[in-house]
Amino acid sequence: MKRHQSWIGIGAAACLVMTALAVPVVGETVWGGIWQDAIMLDEMQAQRFNDYGDPDLILGNNFDTFGFHWNLAVSGATLYSGVNYAIHQWDANTGEEIGPLQLDEPLENHLEDFLSGIGSADNGDLLFGAAGMSTQQRTLARYTADGHWVRDYSAPELQHRQGSAAADSDAVFIASRHNMGGGWLERILMFKTDGTYVGAFGEELGNDVGDVALMGDSLYSMNYIDGIYVYDLNGVLIPTFSHKIPFPPGVNPDAFALDSLGAAGGFLYVGDSPTPIDPDAVWFKIDLLGEIVGQYDAKILVPNPMLGNFLGSVVVVPEAGVECDKIKKLKAKCVGKHHKVKAKVKSSLEEGTALTLTLDDEKSAKVNVNAKGKAKAKWRNEGLGEHEVCIDECPDICAKTICE
Repeated sequence: MKRHQSWIGIGAAACLVMTALAVPVVGETVWGGIWQDAIMLDEMQAQRFNDYGDPDLILGNNFDTFGFHWNLAVSGATLYSGVNYAIHQWDANTGEEIGPLQLDEPLENHLEDFLSGIGSADNGDLLFGAAGMSTQQRTLARYTADGHWVRDYSAPELQHRQGSAAADSDAVFIASRHNMGGGWLERILMFKTDGTYVGAFGEELGNDVGDVALMGDSLYSMNYIDGIYVYDLNGVLIPTFSHKIPFPPGVNPDAFALDSLGAAGGFLYVGDSPTPIDPDAVWFKIDLLGEIVGQYDAKILVPNPMLGNFLGSVVVVPEAGVECDKIKKLKAKCVGKHHKVKAKVKSSLEEGTALTLTLDDEKSAKVNVNAKGKAKAKWRNEGLGEHEVCIDECPDICAKTICE
């Protein structure tokens, strides 16, 4: 039986350059897709959570007309889903229906089969996947959030998508099950943003590769058996495997259900569909040390796991204001005989985004993000010892340095 567990704050020891991890925020808006009773009732839903525990809003039959439990994505303040080749929109905060998304290029002109999986890029673009069939090659279609077609991504290894795609300013990633003639493999595929196929990786995941997610400078991929594998991003080069985050006790995502993975605000979100052995349906929120910090309990209409209740996508609505998830790194460094403290921000925020960098809770500097997502500030003649720089708009993001 899955149980609620209290959250744990994460700190880090002082060092010359340090980036702080976030602490849990209860009250965030999370959406999860669910396929209710696939055998008899056969209803698709999107369930909204503004706190741990039970959903406070369920989009039922109306959502069932326009959405699919695997097909959930959020861009800005809009929730997207779709069936076949049609995309629909809701207000991601209130759940109010907005209506269909008008595409300037029909989705059926780009996907070989019906829509299966919607991913997102850190600039807000949407990534639409196609359902797999045997060993046939499939395509990932990229559109802006307002419906403009950008480009397609395809490779012989893209056959059966596992979860949804994720993208940053350098690359697009998607997990795929494929057979190139030597047997079935499950790997992560990488494309450059311009559509160039880079290659497949993830041998350490074995043959049990699940969903992928991006956060900061890391790519996360779910292995349904033993945990979440973390890779360091290398721009347009294949990411480097870093370490594994084991699943906490009680977290058992199901490969048959293709349970999904989400990442936001310094935390990971893991779907755990009900099974005959463990009948609860839960999206777990875990920290980067592998500890449960909270859980979102899906509302099941017919609580019988033999009827086929499957969890789908899990997505987090960004808070209004600065999208802190897009800040990849904050560094602080003390240099020179005049003890100059320099702070640098690396992000995927839009050009012109205003940030306030504050040194030691006293000295603030207003900066704007440039076209490369970077911003910097400096302070002269600071005293000896430890200093801390924080981003006022994202108070959990701080970095420390020492002037010697």
